[in-house]
Amino acid sequence: MGNYSLSGQEALTQTNTLKFVMKYGPEFISRMPYHEIVKLLNGMHKSPAWRAIWHEDEVTDSDRPYLGKLELRVIGYMLMIMFFGDFPVTSSTYLDRFMVGEKPGNFVELRAAAAKVLLESNLEVVSGNRVNKIAMLFYAVISVLETLGQTATIFMDTQLENINLDAFSYMMHNRMQIKSIRTFDSKFCPAIVVYSEMRAPVNQILTENQNVTSVKWVSELPTIENFRRIFDAYRDSSLQFLEKLVGGIDS
Repeated sequence: MGNYSLSGQEALTQTNTLKFVMKYGPEFISRMPYHEIVKLLNGMHKSPAWRAIWHEDEVTDSDRPYLGKLELRVIGYMLMIMFFGDFPVTSSTYLDRFMVGEKPGNFVELRAAAAKVLLESNLEVVSGNRVNKIAMLFYAVISVLETLGQTATIFMDTQLENINLDAFSYMMHNRMQIKSIRTFDSKFCPAIVVYSEMRAPVNQILTENQNVTSVKWVSELPTIENFRRIFDAYRDSSLQFLEKLVGGIDS
């Protein structure tokens, strides 16, 4: 109370939140009995507004189990916001970036969706400030799903830029965007660096960005085989990205 100029109730709320998070973490919901989880999910899926958030146009069969776990975690986040009035401590800086960042241009629509989900799911009506935070949570979810749709960005080493990549882009149905390594930016996630030899620029990117996947282009192999190896790395990096988002939830 003294250090942060809090009222007694504010200090108590923050203390209770901390105790709860330390014991259960934001994925506390996964520790509920299975039949309770099913009941909760069924209740949420009755809400058209909730289902609209989880559009799955770009979701593959291998993505689906992770998306289900992410949905469960987000419900846990919603409940913590409703009970404690603030965002939970997450293990995903990617989600945090959206939840605590600037409000998006469509925030009014997201806020209306948040209020509608609470109403349609028979959840407790909460204060306007808490609805605002749930709206930002929805913004984070939608941003993550859009990232899945965008898939990976391939950064080609300058030594490989003369390779004809049109056929590869066609094969991937635009599920990968291919850029020069000169334009590398860590905001693209997941990202793959394709190189022919480990030169200083490539090594620096991989050293400073632990989440970036690398693929060595083997000149002795046919071009189509190198493309296949890049595609395999794309699938692996996409799943690793999803695993990081839902990390901590029991399988």
